Amino acid sequence: MIHNPNQILLQVDCDNTGELFHPAAAFAADAAGLPRDRVLEGPLWRESLGPTAIGQSVALPHARVDHAPAPIALLLHLRRPVAFDAEDRTAVDIVFTLLFPAEQQREVFSTLRWAAAILSRAEVQRAIRRGQDRQGVHAYLTSAFTIGVR
Repeated sequence: MIHNPNQILLQVDCDNTGELFHPAAAFAADAAGLPRDRVLEGPLWRESLGPTAIGQSVALPHARVDHAPAPIALLLHLRRPVAFDAEDRTAVDIVFTLLFPAEQQREVFSTLRWAAAILSRAEVQRAIRRGQDRQGVHAYLTSAFTIGVR
């Protein structure tokens, strides 16, 4: 799902979850040719239903985006962790955002399970947090998990 280094943003500055979704919406809007405000509505609405933090300072925000041509994934490492209402009460600094077309909602769950399994691993978290550039993080993810950074 993370096909190239451009889908990885490191040292992202934001102070809260609302700000967090802006870089993801901008990336997805540009990739899909959709208005940013329309793309931003999905993750904000989904997060209002309940937090998507999975613990260990990792969150998997995801949302349906009408008229998106294909799923769009983005991995962010935040410069400073933000509160995300996680069950383990840890602030989040690693965020895998997945935006998807309505008709592919069923397939999204396997991608989210895959992302949760990968990002829950301590060695993966360390590599992302220590990553100096997106190419290096992408290379690590690709080589470490030959099942694919899908």
